[in-house]
Amino acid sequence: ASLMNDNGLIIACDKSRKKMISARDFFEANASCIVPLALDSTKGLLELKSGEEWKSPKEIIDTASVANDGLKDVKGFYANSFDCILLDPPCTALGLRPKLQIDTKSAKELLKAA
Repeated sequence: ASLMNDNGLIIACDKSRKKMISARDFFEANASCIVPLALDSTKGLLELKSGEEWKSPKEIIDTASVANDGLKDVKGFYANSFDCILLDPPCTALGLRPKLQIDTKSAKELLKAA
């Protein structure tokens, strides 16, 4: 947002409403061009149906209703809607966690390893 001088449109998505409500409070105080959405990005691609007109992300955001928690109720966006996408995928942590081999013959031994 600062690189864009708070102009334009940045859409921040996460499937967790709780995270996006918290993010909204930060965005409102620091950058008005960021719109937080509780949206699972793996299910956010809208198909253009026959006779339907393509809408830009701004048109979708501007016409969306607002839920009780203050977040816009957006179901998704059409293909090729964005200039850029910054993705922060979840980490599987494979290979990062040590393998613990604990011989647990008793609860007391298990507590020692905790």
